[in-house]
Formats: sequence, C-alpha cells, structure tokens
Amino acid sequence: LLVTPSHDQTRQISNAKLRPWIEYSPMIKKYWQSTACSSHVFEKSFVNQSMIFLRSAFLTAERARGITAYDLYIDEIQSILVHNIPILQECLFHAENPREVMSGTPLTLENTANVYWQMSSQCEWLVPCDHHLPRHWNYMDERCMGLQGPICNLCGKAINPAEGKWVAFS
Repeated sequence: LLVTPSHDQTRQISNAKLRPWIEYSPMIKKYWQSTACSSHVFEKSFVNQSMIFLRSAFLTAERARGITAYDLYIDEIQSILVHNIPILQECLFHAENPREVMSGTPLTLENTANVYWQMSSQCEWLVPCDHHLPRHWNYMDERCMGLQGPICNLCGKAINPAEGKWVAFS
C-alpha cells in the first residue's frame, strides 16, 4: 500500500514513476505481467496475484480501509494528519513481517514527520575516519562532499561510506 496526502500526488506517482517501471522493465513484463493484470491508476496487479494499492489520505484514511498489505509506504508524511497513521497501519495487521517506510520533508517542527521522528530511534548513518585518535565519526552532510567522493569533515581525507554504521541518537 502506497499512500500520499493528495489524489494528485498519488496519480502522479502512479503515472510518472510506477507505470514506466512496470511497462518498460523486461523482467517484470516477462515474468509478472499479462493481459489479465490490472494497470489502473490506483491498483496494479501481477500474475502472482500480488497487488500494489495507491491511495491518498490527507484529511481521512477512509480510502485505505479494508486493504490488507504486507508493506506500507507513506510519502510526504508531513502533510498527513497524525491520527490517520494508526488507521493506515491497521492494513498491516495480518502481515507476518510487516514493513513501514515513511518519507517526506518536514517543513516545520509541528507536523507528522516530526512527531514520528521524535518517536523513532533517530538513527543516522555515521562514517569513520581512521586518521584521528580517537576515531572521528562523520555525520554525512554537505561538509563530507569532496570532489572525488566522500571526505572527512575534519581532515578532508577520503572516507568509505560502506564502513559506516547506523547510530541511534534517541
């Protein structure tokens, strides 16, 4: 289940992102699609009986009620009302290993993205630089952008993001 705040955003993701990915992927076209599959804006089906549902939930989560899902993707979460999120999460009730992905850009400190950020472990990807004692951990921001790739924000030497780790700040 993919949820955005508005009908227009949902349609845009469906038509501009999801449809080309399904139609132009040789692998999906060969193994997962047939003429019996649905390709509607708000529902995509595949030959293995799996489906992708796309819904909007700005003021109400009513459009998502009754959908059973294994994965829940909420885009532009900052624009969805906080009390709608638990209703959307109910779609995962029967899933053995449910997955939730929430994304967006918090425009203020008073929005749903910030509420969920405060409730989260607040993990950040930190990358070490071994040219310092003690070891320096780089928060990956614009200071780590070098001409040849990621650099240490203290000494400017190359660092390897693959050596990083998630660090919880809450």
